Amino acid sequence: NSFRFKVGLNPKEHKQKPTGKKAGLINKNGFFTTEVSLEELKTSLSKGMTFTPSYFKDGKRSNKNFQGAYVFALDFDDNQNPTEKIEQLKEYGIKTNIYYPSFSDTPKYRKFRLVIVFDTPIEDKKLRNKVQLAIMDIVKDSDRACKDASRMFYGSNSCEVIDSNANSFED
Repeated sequence: NSFRFKVGLNPKEHKQKPTGKKAGLINKNGFFTTEVSLEELKTSLSKGMTFTPSYFKDGKRSNKNFQGAYVFALDFDDNQNPTEKIEQLKEYGIKTNIYYPSFSDTPKYRKFRLVIVFDTPIEDKKLRNKVQLAIMDIVKDSDRACKDASRMFYGSNSCEVIDSNANSFED
């Protein structure tokens, strides 16, 4: 599948959740608008790179620099079942493209992210925000703090492509 889309990507690789100075440097060094395939995004996230589903003017992560988004991410950090969440989205015709456990995920207490990719960039920030909230309403219990256009997400040590076809925005 050769579909390519834009995300904001910070090229620094991490083996665990960045804290303190390391976390501060991520923002300082910026999020470069990067055109990727699902496989390339999977590889970047598996190397612990931090990403933003939206892309920004000059790589500066802020709501006012928002340029567009193909990608939406949901963060679950209170022991939800990933399969259940993927199924809930599927009931609405939404394909989960990437699943990955967060750095602090354990078999006893699940913490993970679901990444949804559309075939069309959404360049209107209000529309992007409506889509984000609609997706969050479907799965109900994702982290409500992770909804703004400039949200960043840490990568992981592993990542899998669940569905390699982008979601049709028109549908």
